[in-house]
Formats: sequence, structure tokens, C-alpha cells
Amino acid sequence: MDALGINIVSIVIYTVLFVLVYLVLNKYLVKRIIEILEKRQLVVKENLDLKASLEKQNQQLEQQKKDTFTATKAEAEKTMAQVLKGAHTEKAKILEEAQQEAQEIIEKAEKFLENERTKLSLEMTDKVKTAAQKVVEEVYQTNKLDIDRKLIDKAISELNS
Repeated sequence: MDALGINIVSIVIYTVLFVLVYLVLNKYLVKRIIEILEKRQLVVKENLDLKASLEKQNQQLEQQKKDTFTATKAEAEKTMAQVLKGAHTEKAKILEEAQQEAQEIIEKAEKFLENERTKLSLEMTDKVKTAAQKVVEEVYQTNKLDIDRKLIDKAISELNS
């Protein structure tokens, strides 16, 4: 085999050395490397689980936020509707009170005007009576049968004053 360039002794030595290196590495390094890789794999798995858990919590929080927003919006709309309803009710009440007050003022003014008309009518009647009496007295005092224009003008002027 020398002709081929293969030396059996070298092959045996290389094989023994390879087995020795393999056994030393296997005994001291491979176990530690496998332990380190298993620990690393465990940490990666825990991190992935934690990531999944955090994503799930984030989705839940987003859903809660949407639900809270929707509920708050609905409550705000309900409150706004109640406020508007109260405002309309208050407006109607105020308008009704104002109309009642206006009606009362109108009624008082009508009563006042009626009283004033009555007073003026009574005063006018008294003045007409007085003027008529004066005219009659002057007519009888002057013993004139026809009424003088001067007397009529005097009675009218007294009536106007």
C-alpha cells in the first residue's frame, strides 16, 4: 500500500488520536455545549411565550379601550339627549310663563283702560249735565226763547275744559 501512498501506521495513529480527541471533547465540551444550547433554547421559548402573552394582553387592552370608548360615547350621547330634552322642557316652561305674564299684563291694561273709559264717560256726563244746566239757567234767566249762539259756544268751551 506504500505504492499508493497510504501508510497503515499513520492511519492507525490518526484514528487513535481522533478517537481520543472525540472522547475528550465529548466528555468535557459536548455536555456543556448541549446544556448551554438547551438553556438558550428554554430562554428563547420563554421569550416567545412571553411575547405571545403580551400580544394577547395588548389585543385585550385594545378591545377594552374600544369598548370603553364606545360605552363612553353612548353615555355622552345619552347625557346630551337628556340635557337637550331638559333644555327644551325649560324653554317651553319659560315661554309658557312669559305668555301667561303677557296675558296678565294685557288683562290688567284692558281693565285699566275700561276703568279710565268709565271715569272719562262719567266725567263727560257730569260736564255735559253741568253745561246743560248752565245753558238752561242762563236761558231762563235771560228769558229768551231761542238760544243764543254765544251761550252755545260758552257751554261747549266749558265742556272742552
